[in-house]
Amino acid sequence: MTSAGSASNTGYKRFIVLSGPRTGSSLLVDALNSSPDIVCFGEIFNQRESIDYGVDGYDTASTEDIALRSQSPGEFLSKRIFCNQPEHVRAVGFKFHYTHFWGFPGIRQILEEDQDILVLHLQRHNLLRVLVSLKIAEETGIYFQHGGWRARSLAMIAGLSRRLFSGRAQPARPKVTISPDEFRQEAMAKAMTAKHWEEILAGHQIFSVSYEDMTPDPQEEFARAQSFLGVTPSKLRVAFVRQNPQKLEELIENYTELRNAFLGGPAEWMFSD
Repeated sequence: MTSAGSASNTGYKRFIVLSGPRTGSSLLVDALNSSPDIVCFGEIFNQRESIDYGVDGYDTASTEDIALRSQSPGEFLSKRIFCNQPEHVRAVGFKFHYTHFWGFPGIRQILEEDQDILVLHLQRHNLLRVLVSLKIAEETGIYFQHGGWRARSLAMIAGLSRRLFSGRAQPARPKVTISPDEFRQEAMAKAMTAKHWEEILAGHQIFSVSYEDMTPDPQEEFARAQSFLGVTPSKLRVAFVRQNPQKLEELIENYTELRNAFLGGPAEWMFSD
């Protein structure tokens, strides 16, 4: 069974962290959870065989919860997510990627119609970085990385194991190859998807969070996000580190060819980030 706070507190703000993959959503959610006034669940509508609660006290493999989520997403939210919380909690939410409505009929309509749900819309505007990060994560099997020696060691072990069992040696930071057409298609799809969801949730209060603003000075963006959620801003924990800080020419095998295809166009700036 899952557990929640014993106090009868449901007067908090409800919210979602809306984003696409590789935009810094794990960093933002982890930081929000470091505030004693905020509870932010993980990707609860991602996998069908388990539930990524992402907070203590919940059984990710609960057959009861999994069945409830499948049969009635709205009831699942009210009983397991937006339920009683400790008295000090002022905001409760969860991470929701654009594609999470697949496999859970009704969740999109529920989110669209419940306009009291606040929306933290996190976007990474450099869509080339998003694509590079996604391709490297798929290649290495490492999708996020905490700071600290233990987390870095675990990430190195995971990468080494993957390379050993794949039967071929790979560099720790593999370069990726991206064709101009692939980038055009991916960038257009990501931009259109973000815009589409803002249109779906147009009746909500939406606070836009930028990855580009969040990474150099995260505390300023965190303070703005906390204020939006009705929480007195405090310094939040930053436990995640950037996975691919190298220059793009060090990460893209055909960097020169790709960059030349976009010189003078609206996407040129993405190559100098």
